[in-house]
Amino acid sequence: MLGLLLGLAVADSGSLEILGTPVGRALAAPDGVAGFVDGPGLYPSLTARQNLAALTRLRGLGTAGIADALDQVGVTDVADDRVRGFSLGMRQRLGLAAALLTTPRLLVLDEPSNGLDPAGKKHVYGVLTRLAADGTAVVLSSHRMDDVETLCSEVTILATGRVAFSGPLTKLAAESRELDYRLLTSDPGDARGRLREPGAAEPLRLVPGARLVQALPG
Repeated sequence: MLGLLLGLAVADSGSLEILGTPVGRALAAPDGVAGFVDGPGLYPSLTARQNLAALTRLRGLGTAGIADALDQVGVTDVADDRVRGFSLGMRQRLGLAAALLTTPRLLVLDEPSNGLDPAGKKHVYGVLTRLAADGTAVVLSSHRMDDVETLCSEVTILATGRVAFSGPLTKLAAESRELDYRLLTSDPGDARGRLREPGAAEPLRLVPGARLVQALPG
């Protein structure tokens, strides 16, 4: 789905409209859309600043916004270092800076907190929160629930290619308060007995007729 939004893939059928504009089958990011999937594409032999300068030339943009983009994501101090020496988290930040150059109306990000230490994650969270407050629509995919809880107001959960949930984060939290756990055990009867012992965790119960998915210690 993210690839479709960024013009990296085309749909087999149907139609797609982004920001009020029908999207054709050409592989090109629609106007007003920026972001990355599977990590940002960067030139490792160039510095951070040179990477952004190359991008502005490709997109016909001026270079005036480069310093501000670097500053927003917190990489000004290493702006003249070659990207090949960057950590995963620093590359993620530089990819976000590249997206900010276009002042996007829709920002699409895949696992934006990958490789970030706590301070870096807090910094990126702040950038994305400010963008959303200023009217930018931010769409992100993440397997990290802290990303989702901190940044998202609407959530869609996919399971084997199908939508398992879609709606406000508050609704997801309300529907997920009670959990059932399924255990893989060589002796289901003994497991049920142990769960009934004094002090056993009340929320932990076997699901009738459920297959077991985790082996108990032998």
